[in-house]
Amino acid sequence: MIRRPKKGETEEDLLKFQQEFLSSGKDSAANVVKRTDKRKPDSSGDARDQVQMEAFPSSVPTLEPAPSKKSKFQAAQEKASTDIEDDPYKRLDKDDKHMAAILSHIMERDTRNAAVLLPRQSTQPFPSVLHRTVDKPTSGKQGKKMSLFAQQMAQSGPVQFGVALQQEVQKHGEMLDKKSYFEQDSGRTSKIIHGTGLSASLADEEAQKIHSENLKQMASMTEQEILEEQKKLLEMLDPKLVEYLRNLKKDSKSSAEAMETSDDSADTSSSKKGAKKMQKETPDLPLVPEKDWLHMDKIEYDKLEWMKELPPPVTGNSKTGKPARFDFQGNLLQADADIPVTKGLHHHGDEPERAGYSLEELFGLARSTNIQQRTLALHTLARVVTKAKSGGFIGLIQTPVLPSIIDAGVIFLLRWSLDDSVDAVVFAAVSAMHALLCNMADEACQDRVTSWFQGQTVASLRPSSAESSEDGIEEKPDENDADVAKKDLILALVTRMRFLQRLFYILKTRRPQAVTVVQLLDIFTRIASHSAAMAYEIVHFPGLIDLIVQEFLPTAWHSLDTTKPVSEVYGVPLPAALRMVRKICQAGKNMAAIMIANHNLRAILLRYIAVTPRDMQLPFKEASSLQTESFRVWRICLSYGLSAEIYVDLYSTLVKYLQTTQQRLTGDLALPDDDLNKDADMLSCLESVILVAATPQNVPGFTRSQDGMDMESESSDCVTSPAVIWSHVTDLLQPVTSCLKFVFNRIKDTYQFKKFDLQFATSCVNMVATFYAKLENQPGYNPVDCLQQIETFLYDVFLPCWKSLGFQVVRESLSKHSNLISGLDHSTEETMTSLPELQTSFPERDLTLPVLSPHSPFPFLTACLRLAYIICKLHKGLIDEVHQEVSMAEDLVSYMKKISLDKPSPLRNNYFTRFENIFQFYVIKLQALKVSHHASLFHQCGLQLLTRLHHGDEHLAHDILSTVIFNPHFISEGKDEELACRSMAEMKLGETTHLRSATQEEITVTRSQLMQDAYSCLPSIRTTYLTAFSMWEKSVRQSRSRHRQVPQDIDMFLTSQIGEFLLPCDWMYLPLVDLFNKFSTVGSSGSLPPNLVTMASDVLRWVFLLECWRPNILASVSVTLKISRVMCAFMAGNDLFLERSVHCYLAALLREYTKPVLLDKMKFDEPIPGLSSFYELYLSLLEQYEAVSFGDSLFGSYILLPMQQKHESDLRTVIWGEKPGILRSLFLPVKELLIPIERFLSPDESDVDLLKMYFGHLMSQTVRAQWSPLMYLIAVHHVNRFLFYTHDSTNTDLRNKMWNRILVCKLEEVKKHLIYYKTVDTDADFSMALYTDLPPNRNKLFKMRKELMTNNPLGLHSK
Repeated sequence: MIRRPKKGETEEDLLKFQQEFLSSGKDSAANVVKRTDKRKPDSSGDARDQVQMEAFPSSVPTLEPAPSKKSKFQAAQEKASTDIEDDPYKRLDKDDKHMAAILSHIMERDTRNAAVLLPRQSTQPFPSVLHRTVDKPTSGKQGKKMSLFAQQMAQSGPVQFGVALQQEVQKHGEMLDKKSYFEQDSGRTSKIIHGTGLSASLADEEAQKIHSENLKQMASMTEQEILEEQKKLLEMLDPKLVEYLRNLKKDSKSSAEAMETSDDSADTSSSKKGAKKMQKETPDLPLVPEKDWLHMDKIEYDKLEWMKELPPPVTGNSKTGKPARFDFQGNLLQADADIPVTKGLHHHGDEPERAGYSLEELFGLARSTNIQQRTLALHTLARVVTKAKSGGFIGLIQTPVLPSIIDAGVIFLLRWSLDDSVDAVVFAAVSAMHALLCNMADEACQDRVTSWFQGQTVASLRPSSAESSEDGIEEKPDENDADVAKKDLILALVTRMRFLQRLFYILKTRRPQAVTVVQLLDIFTRIASHSAAMAYEIVHFPGLIDLIVQEFLPTAWHSLDTTKPVSEVYGVPLPAALRMVRKICQAGKNMAAIMIANHNLRAILLRYIAVTPRDMQLPFKEASSLQTESFRVWRICLSYGLSAEIYVDLYSTLVKYLQTTQQRLTGDLALPDDDLNKDADMLSCLESVILVAATPQNVPGFTRSQDGMDMESESSDCVTSPAVIWSHVTDLLQPVTSCLKFVFNRIKDTYQFKKFDLQFATSCVNMVATFYAKLENQPGYNPVDCLQQIETFLYDVFLPCWKSLGFQVVRESLSKHSNLISGLDHSTEETMTSLPELQTSFPERDLTLPVLSPHSPFPFLTACLRLAYIICKLHKGLIDEVHQEVSMAEDLVSYMKKISLDKPSPLRNNYFTRFENIFQFYVIKLQALKVSHHASLFHQCGLQLLTRLHHGDEHLAHDILSTVIFNPHFISEGKDEELACRSMAEMKLGETTHLRSATQEEITVTRSQLMQDAYSCLPSIRTTYLTAFSMWEKSVRQSRSRHRQVPQDIDMFLTSQIGEFLLPCDWMYLPLVDLFNKFSTVGSSGSLPPNLVTMASDVLRWVFLLECWRPNILASVSVTLKISRVMCAFMAGNDLFLERSVHCYLAALLREYTKPVLLDKMKFDEPIPGLSSFYELYLSLLEQYEAVSFGDSLFGSYILLPMQQKHESDLRTVIWGEKPGILRSLFLPVKELLIPIERFLSPDESDVDLLKMYFGHLMSQTVRAQWSPLMYLIAVHHVNRFLFYTHDSTNTDLRNKMWNRILVCKLEEVKKHLIYYKTVDTDADFSMALYTDLPPNRNKLFKMRKELMTNNPLGLHSK
């Protein structure tokens, strides 16, 4: 019997079931047949729509003329005439249905020994009167109506009719017969044939006779014949019967009571006694159906099981666990949580005792035909995703939720749900899509940093593996939607699933409620944050921006009841819509110009900024957020040099806002944080106005740059530079300076007692710093008045406050709020590679990035240091004072010392760590103004900062490389007077390493001389690296424009992907790697140009200097990676390594890398960036050695590094197997070896193939002591150990063959070395000590081998 498919079976299982069904030849349960149309007379004979694939011919039938049409009557007559039999008797027998035809085939059964039971005697003279108590008519089998007597019989039972005793007696008699039958001897009587019905008196004898004949027949058969007959018999019999016969022996051991109980239950199940059956089979049911219940005559036990009490939930295995289940709020339910069923969380699932829904069940429920179930499932999924993103499941679930549902295809489920015809389902799908795509915690953190220095620059949220670019989208034609979604979820939605079209339809046609509208706008914001290409898709989607501006950014709207929440938001301005516009403007200057020119953004900003929040006829919180967002959008436009005329139009309003803020500050009023944040954004806008006013007037209007997006086609020449000049902003300094003085005094006096937010103070300092930075280049600049004004501000305001206790408390909190020092781990498994996020905070765990915490000092102190640096650039006479009091502050130095330790931090690559990097940049820049005794500390911090910078900070990297990294003043070790004294105490490199160049030139410089030479070449090294990194020129120029805030040169505020560093940890080797990539042809003729030789020498000088004086910087680079990079110098040209400057530094680096500590850390099987494997690099190095080495000892020493015994045997096999020619030229005496010889000899070689190579090269004289002393020693050592190792029984044949060849070998020297080798001795001949007389055990083995060879010259022995 073919079983039904069950849950969890795949398509392969279903196909297997189909194949089994087809092979069984059984008829299907249903056939596809077209119903006949009674209105058409010939439709009954038409069977064209019947599915009969089995009768389909395998070959094309021949074409024959169609038969002529006949009437139905004629066809029936012809068929009847053909069916008539010629023989009348056969026709009679065939059609005979008389009783005689049936009775003639009956064989009478012998019933002479059958028991005859008399009727039951009754004490009543007459049967009891039957009363009709049946209330409702019932039906029997097959729906037939039962008579009143039958209904009464079914209710009363046969007891009332006097036949119960007869049945009991008959049943008891049958039980006795069965009991006696099963008690028969299984070996002497048959258990199948019992003779019933054969004969009245000789039944047992007949059965025994048949049994004996069967045994005799089986005795005459062989075992093979018996098995064949058994197989045939089993194939003919019913499988159930075979199973029954096999269980007879097992059943015979059961007791009579068990058999009686089993038969009672069987009889009960086959009986028609309804009441008795109910009592027998339903004792565990929660209720017993009564006779009066409608439609309960047939009991459905599987359904009644659900009415039982649920078993108590239990916890799962501690290792495997149980499927996670969630309630309707997205909360994770414990496996053993006892939740009442009234909560509605129990259902008919795999675990009915557990409350809640698993993710798999929610997926299934979301595809239900029931609207409420679909809606509930989508809302629950949205809440689960929100909880997962906020860190609610960290440490509670083994498998992360977000990657699991992404892999399960939740994006397709939600996209299908958006196409639902029911509004409730569509809005629930929008909620779930919003929870999946958007992270509101990240958005809140990005809003917080907008008023910080460089806070308007944001990272692109595009996956690093996505094949998209700033200029467009690239897709592989053979990729399906699922493949694209695995790489980039946003890209798949927009380009493959018509996502924007559907959201636009929902927003325009369905007109959802306020919550759904805000969620839709947030989704658009997330799409715009993906990349400039996605923002372009939104801007150029027909009608989308027009709809959003018309409905959610109106300039006029009706008055709203501010005491109630807004439910209908169409025609009402929304902050979420302005946030989306801000993201679009950040994606490119051209898109900001389009928003201003085509969508009336200037009028919208004027409307929202000109009116105070209390006069906007909106709820105050919404109005305040709307105005704050308006300032942020305006600032982005101002940063491009656009919409500055708003400042002219709103000058009086902005001055009024500034005066109001000043009055509230001086009036000692408690300002809400929202008001201060709004004021901070307003000051940031005024700072951008200053930048626009400082722009030279001859700058033309906005035009699309050549490196802009190729997809842009609209002309934006209509947008011109605003007419704002410097005189329009000069009066802003006085009120802002007044606010700054008050804020500074407040921090100085009260911050140590009560901390408060420093957002407004940060904006004040940034605005003052920007004003002074642009003041010098403006017309009418008076140096005397300006410098005097700066002195007054510095001595009266800045320095007194900086030295106060309040500022000291601010500086002391640096380590606490540092992403690099705090040690907090924000890593989580709830990450999606196809949907990257900033991961700034986890509200469920009450965790926020330290640098973003409410009292973080980094934005404020960065602004203060920037102001101090600008003051020093303007007034050189204040450098000493500022350096002593500001940059040498004890708290700053202590913080930088902790940074210099370079401890691993999980937040190192977090995007918001860039604000801490900017702070460190200005600390180092202040130190560069005047070098102090802490120069080495800040130089090391600068080197560490260089490897932490993100994309978008190319200007900082270029500035540090130009002014700090290669600045001799920051490397105090080079000026140390003891450097010469230390050089006298060191050995010469030539005497220590005994390395001689292929040019026969001996190296005589010392380590200190090399360091002094590298120190003197720092200007050349600086030029080398700046030239090597010149390919960043475009990125550096764009980054410089953003950091120096030059409006006409800024193209966008959207940088490349998050999580990627600008420079790798081995950046110092990159010029050498570039040389290798360009000039790595093996054996190429010609030499490198002098400038490239100088480049290679400078790179090696710098690496050697870092190894000696900044070892902590290179500690993060593995020694394997270092060696791989240095090896590039041997392959970049055919004679580069022979240059004296290159050769001596390669030798010095080899000495550094062969220290015992580093030799232990070498692992040539680790992955190397830029290489598929070290094996390929090593193979290229050996080819280069064969071609151009000239037997150079230094080159050979680098080749020997991977040949140590601790490394993989494949690296040794390359030389001994693939490149045996190297053995001829690898002349390196053991005394000149920098690596301890024991590392090549221990442990003993275990690779049999390599041992064969050693022995073969020794016997063939490919390796000789005169040509390659070290390789000869290695081969002799390992072969000797293998020959005399007696505990190895697996390689006996190989050992015998080696002994045979040695004993007949005519090379007496090789023979002597292989047999009498003892150990390594660098002072002895061939660098090996030999036995004069072999030890007893070796001597015994040697004599045995000689005897065997004498007795069996052919070497044919078994042991």
